[in-house]
Amino acid sequence: MPARAQLVRTAGDAPLDPRVAREAAHWMMRMHPSAQPDDNERQACLRWRASHAQHELAWQRAQQLDKTFGIIPAELGNATLGRPPARPRRETVKKIFLLLTLAPASMLAYQQLPVAAWRAAHRTSTAERRSVQLADGTRVHMNTNTAFDVDYNHVERLLILHEGEVLIATAPDTRAAARPFRVETADGFIRAIGTRFTVKRIAAWSDVAVLEGAVEAQARNDAQHKRILTAEHQMRFSADGLAEMQALAAYGAAWVDGILVADNGRLADFSAELSRYRRGWLECDPAVAGLRISGTFQLDDTDRVLRALAHTLPVRVVYRTRYWATIVPA
Repeated sequence: MPARAQLVRTAGDAPLDPRVAREAAHWMMRMHPSAQPDDNERQACLRWRASHAQHELAWQRAQQLDKTFGIIPAELGNATLGRPPARPRRETVKKIFLLLTLAPASMLAYQQLPVAAWRAAHRTSTAERRSVQLADGTRVHMNTNTAFDVDYNHVERLLILHEGEVLIATAPDTRAAARPFRVETADGFIRAIGTRFTVKRIAAWSDVAVLEGAVEAQARNDAQHKRILTAEHQMRFSADGLAEMQALAAYGAAWVDGILVADNGRLADFSAELSRYRRGWLECDPAVAGLRISGTFQLDDTDRVLRALAHTLPVRVVYRTRYWATIVPA
């Protein structure tokens, strides 16, 4: 498996000069495809970036912000004559400027996926979920921010999960010599035994949960120990070993139906999970992190979920921008 990149930080985490940040915001809009910049404008932008190290730093941060938060609305690309309307353009420039000057540098840094994840044959982006049917009829449901590849050969059927979460319903192999179906993550291997199961890899470990049938799990660095996991059980494992089996968490695969279920969980944990389905930055103030929440929430409208929190808990949601929200005490 590819080595994981370390946390990437742009040169210098010091705040940007407000004048430079404003200029970078304007250049972002002028260089947007909907603005149809000509060669003279592109050359002028390049000269501005090259004229000072702070200019290039501001440009790179602005690019990172748009990639992470989707600041420039898609509808600007449909503007008459290719030029964004003046008011939305001004509002977007203001958003970029505010994020460049207010956002902590650590927020602009990000943990990169393995290079292979960006090249994966099957990928989903933030808030996207979809289903894929493999060549043998196996159905794979993909959660948000998931990337995997498939390697079917004469020995095995292998799904390589680089990042994210999948629910797999395996199909019988039609070949005369049936090949085992296995899932590989950075932490180890899972062999399916006629089953429906989920595999999740979004931190420094992997989670496997069996809905039907059974699987066999093995840590990458411990080939001597394998464990059979039966239906209604789940387990976490790292590259160095397997944890103990636990009872399957209720509604653990509800995300397939676009649902997030909370059962007396901590608000901090709930907001962290919700943030996986929301483009941008969602924070939970430590003062309300321990509040308990229960309910069923639709993942396709995270703004509605945040509004519901304010009606059920003593909290309110503060927006610095549409893509930067913080849950704070009411």
